[in-house]
Amino acid sequence: MGEIVSRPDLNPAQHAAVMTLSGPLLVLAGAGTGKTRVITYRIAELIRRGIVQERILAVTFTNKAAKEMKERAQHLLGKRQRGVQPPEISTFHALCVRVLRRHADRLGYPKEFAIYDRSDQETLARGALRDIRVSADKLRPGDLLHLISGWKSQGIRPAGAEAAAQGDREQLAAAAYARYQTQLRACGSMDFDDLLLSTEELFDKHPEARFAEATRFDHLLIDEYQRSAVSHRQGIGRPPPKPVRGRRRRPVYLRLARRRRVAHPELPEGLARRQSRAPRGQLPFQSADLGGSQHADCA
Repeated sequence: MGEIVSRPDLNPAQHAAVMTLSGPLLVLAGAGTGKTRVITYRIAELIRRGIVQERILAVTFTNKAAKEMKERAQHLLGKRQRGVQPPEISTFHALCVRVLRRHADRLGYPKEFAIYDRSDQETLARGALRDIRVSADKLRPGDLLHLISGWKSQGIRPAGAEAAAQGDREQLAAAAYARYQTQLRACGSMDFDDLLLSTEELFDKHPEARFAEATRFDHLLIDEYQRSAVSHRQGIGRPPPKPVRGRRRRPVYLRLARRRRVAHPELPEGLARRQSRAPRGQLPFQSADLGGSQHADCA
C-alpha cells in the first residue's frame, strides 16, 4: 500500500487528485479519463494514511459502476484482514435502503418495508386510475408511472404535482399520483424513487437521524455527481458533499456546477476551467479546496 502513489498508471493530474486529502475536492473531467481510477486510488491512499476503512463511504450511480469500484478497491487493498470492515461502496439507492432500514419507522413505515417492483407498481397504478375513473384510452398505467417517476426525481410530491402538471393528461396523472401514493403508503411500501425522496424527508424532518448517519463516516466520495437527481444531491449533501467527480462534457453539467454554487455559496469560483475531453489515460482538471465540509470528494 505504501507504493500506491507512485503507480505509473496515475498521471500528474490524477496523482494530484489522489494526494489532495484535506478539505473537499471537485474533479471535473471527460469520459474515459480515469475518474473512477482516481476515486479508488484515493480510497486506498486514505487507508494508507491511517483512515479506518469502514469510515469511508463511496457512492455512485449504477450497480455496474459500484461493482467495478469495489473490485478495483479490493485489488488495491489486497487481502482483507480478519475483523476489518471494508469501505462502504454502493449506489445511491442501496445506500438509501440501508439508511431507511435503520430509520423508516420515524416516517411511519415499518423498518422491513417492501420495495415495489415494476409489476407491483403497475397493479397499483391501474387501481389508482380506476379509482378516479380514468380509462386506459386517456392514460395508461405505464405512462402514469413514467410521469410519477419524473415528478419524484424532481422532488415533487403529490401535493405539488397538480401545480406542476401541464395539460389535461398530466392533471389526470397528478390526481392518480395522489391515489397511488396513498395506497403505496397504506401498504407500508415504497417504490424505487421513494428510496431517495424518503431519505431526503428523513434528513429534513429528523436532524438526529441525519446526524447519526453523517457521523458514521469521515470521508465521502461521490462518483458521477452530475448524473444524480436533485434528491440524490440534497440527501447526500448535508453537510456539503466531500470528493465529487463528474464529467464536464455538456452544458447541463456546467449548469449543475452553477447550481452547486447556488446551493453552497461558500465554494470558491473556478472549480475547473479546462476542456474535459482528452485522450484515454489523461485527466484534464483542476482540483480545488471547496471549503465547507472537511473530507468531501465529488467526481
